[in-house]
Amino acid sequence: MKKLPKDFNAKSQVIPDNDDKAVEDLLRYMQHYTIELPSEEEIDVTIEVLRQYVPIKNERLTKFCQLIGMAAGEIAFISKIYWTFCTVLFLVGYFVSINQINPYITIMALAPLPSILGIVEVFKGRDSGVLEIELSCKISAIEIMLSRILVIGIYSIFMNTALSALLYMFRSNIDLWKLSVLWLTPFTLVSGVSLWIAMKIKGDYAVGAIVSVWSMVILYTYMNKELVNSIMQLNTAIYMIILSISILMLALQLKALINRYNNIFERGNQIEINA
Repeated sequence: MKKLPKDFNAKSQVIPDNDDKAVEDLLRYMQHYTIELPSEEEIDVTIEVLRQYVPIKNERLTKFCQLIGMAAGEIAFISKIYWTFCTVLFLVGYFVSINQINPYITIMALAPLPSILGIVEVFKGRDSGVLEIELSCKISAIEIMLSRILVIGIYSIFMNTALSALLYMFRSNIDLWKLSVLWLTPFTLVSGVSLWIAMKIKGDYAVGAIVSVWSMVILYTYMNKELVNSIMQLNTAIYMIILSISILMLALQLKALINRYNNIFERGNQIEINA
């Protein structure tokens, strides 16, 4: 630091607003100050020394735990009509399957319905026109969507597993393994397709279209006895291949969903900065 002029008055003074000369004197005195910045090498050395004191965290595990916590909170925000309708649907499916209809076709038909109907809840913010608000919140829109997908996915798996267990316990000649494969395959496949369609069009329209197509597929399958026999006799290895492809497709759609809304958020920030 350079030395100040000898005539500099170190005693603090209050400078009146209209005293331009005093302000000029102050600015002239301040020009003698210099700040010696550290070199790049010194900065790097300091960073390396301090790096050892930074705690190492598993970011993915931390984010997943945070997502689970958010999912628990999102249960209350999902419509009660959704919970009621899906539960009644599976109860009807159980009572119908326990007596007369082929239980394998029933559980295959019901398996993807909770995830299809849940599309409306997942994209509720986007379809209601509040996506921009959610993107600017501390808990972003994509975090809300993922937490709801997690809730709906867990609920769907629970309902299908419970129905499989009940049919296995209370109806004779049930192959639990085949029953499980027959609901897992359409559940993952249709969930991936539903997510892909819902990213293209409004959630309500997506649900209507997917439910209509799926209903026609199930109705055609039920009426075609040869097709039913083919499904029942299909090799387990083929089911495993279809299931693996379906899981991969679902994972890719989730990744595409994250990238899409992260890009929207980044573009929004860029627009604000340029403005």
